[in-house]
Amino acid sequence: MPMKLFHWPPSAPSRCAYLTLKTLGLEFEVKMIDLSEKEQYSPEFLSMNPQHIVPTLEDNGFFLWESRAIACYLVDRYAKTDTLYPRNLEKRAIVNQRLYFDATTLYPAVRNVCQPIMHMNASTIPGDKKQLLNNALDHLDYYLERDDFACGIYLTIADISLYATATTVQAIGWDFSRFKNIKKWIKRCTHHIQGSEENIRGCEEFGRRILEKLQPNQI
Repeated sequence: MPMKLFHWPPSAPSRCAYLTLKTLGLEFEVKMIDLSEKEQYSPEFLSMNPQHIVPTLEDNGFFLWESRAIACYLVDRYAKTDTLYPRNLEKRAIVNQRLYFDATTLYPAVRNVCQPIMHMNASTIPGDKKQLLNNALDHLDYYLERDDFACGIYLTIADISLYATATTVQAIGWDFSRFKNIKKWIKRCTHHIQGSEENIRGCEEFGRRILEKLQPNQI
């Protein structure tokens, strides 16, 4: 019985779970949950996930949400090697640090820029929110200064999570000219991470929703 991923493509965390499944080569069924239509509040979905968020994974009656937790679970349970999420405690700690950086710093900075536009019809971006996002991108660019990937020479689930977030920023037309390491890394990840077509589709849809509401020259 294949796993099910309850998924909304414009969501970067949802794409993280999707990309992890694809990169692992696992069979799964996609169940679309359109957040713009509030489908996450349906009784059926709430019975599986009372927190009503995507992504949500169903694996043989086991339900799990939060994209980074899903990525860790999938690798621990199904990966044939530990490259994506090393068992070595020090290497795994670095992957965890990068995952938490995405969860607590980079992705919230993106959300703070985009949520007022998406949900409160804002048409401008305050300068302090722009600066916070650029500061977070500076940190990611630093992580990529010496290595091909965020945690060293191998792709990990931290890259998958960060890639879903960074390409979302790219999709809204953010100026990446100062983040030269990130630009090269995005191209590298697109080659190594499976499911890039879905990532592009979701980013384009998200970018379109944001850009159609913004005043000119806001990005």
